[in-house]
Amino acid sequence: MPGSHSFLKRKSVTSSTLPTLFSPSAQPPSAPPVLPNSSAPSPAHTIIPNIDQERAIDQEDDNDEDGPMEGSGDGLGDEDDAGDDEDGEDDKEDVEEDEDQSKTRQKARKARPLPSWLLEPFRIHVEQSGAAHRDANGLPPLYSRHSTFYFPQPAVFFLLANHTTPSPQTLYNPRFFLWDPLALCKLIPCPKCRCPLNRHNVIPTPRRVVDFDSPIWIIGYRYRCHHCLHPKSGKNTVTFRSWDPRILNNLPPALATEFPAMLSHRSGMAKGVFSFMRLCFQNGMGAKQFSDALRVQHLLSYDNLHLQYLDFIAARHLDRWTGQQYAAFLPFDDISLLGPRAFLPSAQWLRDRYDDFIEEHRLELNQQMALLTAEVCAIDHSHKV
Repeated sequence: MPGSHSFLKRKSVTSSTLPTLFSPSAQPPSAPPVLPNSSAPSPAHTIIPNIDQERAIDQEDDNDEDGPMEGSGDGLGDEDDAGDDEDGEDDKEDVEEDEDQSKTRQKARKARPLPSWLLEPFRIHVEQSGAAHRDANGLPPLYSRHSTFYFPQPAVFFLLANHTTPSPQTLYNPRFFLWDPLALCKLIPCPKCRCPLNRHNVIPTPRRVVDFDSPIWIIGYRYRCHHCLHPKSGKNTVTFRSWDPRILNNLPPALATEFPAMLSHRSGMAKGVFSFMRLCFQNGMGAKQFSDALRVQHLLSYDNLHLQYLDFIAARHLDRWTGQQYAAFLPFDDISLLGPRAFLPSAQWLRDRYDDFIEEHRLELNQQMALLTAEVCAIDHSHKV
């Protein structure tokens, strides 16, 4: 019927229309928003904009080759920009690339500064694990007193209760993992010359690892070999990250198992997520669907955090009379210094991690296949013969 659906046509609401500040009062003024650091008085806004009844409905593309029920698997965000690649003392003898490719990669990897909500707790944890706070055995307090690798993480309720004016950045509450295996096994041989490594310094930025519903930030160290020479400078500046695969292979198996992640070049995923992904792949769930399922879990966790923040503010009835204002939650994919800086792997990224795992264990998989009985043989089972 012509015109019967005219009430469904609405303008699309983009993330740029979201306000920066809001107040518990019911009637927001019409003044435009100002930046949080501005000296001008901050106006009051509602955190959720009114629904535009004129927004047009998005049409589904029936010609999509994957079908309307298939996942997109596009992922979200970028891998770490300010990773530990910026340290020029790393051992790069086994990395071969011409100068043009190297310059292109450096331009593409221009680092963005990390937000203060991440750097401040990172620096606190690094200072607490420094040499001044270690015991006679060289163990940081996290290892000697708490017997864990994870730093204690306060619950969101206490973060809200302990702040007079909480902000979304306070509730991001990053989870940190301290990885310094040299403090636990005392002797780690150099992967090249087998001489003992020494602790050089802390890696200046944490390493992000994708978990089921929130990231894990790994605090690591650089270990230096005083006998190996750097292939370019000819000096004793060869260092290895504490999560380097060559370092992990030299650790006792019981200790190496505690490392929680499978790392890519600039990011990583938790071992639990990878194990679950393997089960999904083996039971008919594709990489695109798994990428979308992981996105939903992270979005749900972020939305629950947002709702907890709003419920806390709604309970403060006196704020509407005192004019108290609160910062609004930014979109989940916001990459500014106040945003959550989220990263969710794409389907191709997940496929690459799975392929890397298969290649790494190729010999074991072939051996397992060779040990199976030959009750049923076909052309592709000729390796058993």
